[in-house]
Amino acid sequence: MNLIIDTEKCIGCGSCVKDCPANSLEMNNGIPGVARFGEKTCIKCLHCLAVCPEGALSIHGKTPEDCGTVRTLPQSDEVASLYQFRRSCRQYKHANVSEEKLRALQDVLRWTPTGHNDRGLHFSIVSNVETMDQIRSFVRTSLLEMLENNTLPAPFKWVKLRRAILQAGGDVVFSNAPHLIAVSAKDDSVCREIDPIIALAQFETMAQSLGLGTTWCGFGFRAFSLLEKDSRRILRIPDGYSLSYVMLFGEPDVHYPRSTAQDPPPVARISEFADIN
Repeated sequence: MNLIIDTEKCIGCGSCVKDCPANSLEMNNGIPGVARFGEKTCIKCLHCLAVCPEGALSIHGKTPEDCGTVRTLPQSDEVASLYQFRRSCRQYKHANVSEEKLRALQDVLRWTPTGHNDRGLHFSIVSNVETMDQIRSFVRTSLLEMLENNTLPAPFKWVKLRRAILQAGGDVVFSNAPHLIAVSAKDDSVCREIDPIIALAQFETMAQSLGLGTTWCGFGFRAFSLLEKDSRRILRIPDGYSLSYVMLFGEPDVHYPRSTAQDPPPVARISEFADIN
């Protein structure tokens, strides 16, 4: 763990011990230290580092100087507006997103939460439209070949319905998006089913704040899964990881002057315990 306490700064408040989800720390004579079995139970969440009011604690090679400090958060109505006006974009400009925006999107991935903090995710970002066009062409050609050879699995009937569009060079899989992000989960991750979805939801929120369009691309995920061997090479997916989902993104070529009108979903607010007998 390499726990280091600056005793000149530490005020003995115990905040780090109280906030540790794994009970890996304990107070000894007013100073935090590693609890029995703490080395084994620690999940490297760094909550102790973040919660220390005096910046007196360093752990796992991370110091208070490595961390961000609290900034003004967006207002609740701004966050609500971001979600209200979010649309699945299917009209993209055939142009690269700026390097500044790409860096901001990639940087936000470091803060995506994962079950047991195992950080078992791998991200593949297609960062230029030229490479995206090559992927588009490869998938289109592969699907047409499977149609011609009658080797397309039953769940891909949607491809047959779009044969003419594919033959004309149309993009029915990636909506002509200039970029995509594919997330893969480590096969032995505790929450490998949900962690990738949380990561993409966080990525999408950042993309929307930058004025970018996004699409949860089920067609792309299914196509990559069908062409798994080649897709692993194209997306640089490491051994021990499996593709979980795909999201398209880019500068939108469409403007929505208003949100949609959605009915509220069914919600059960539980205010008292139900009789289960």
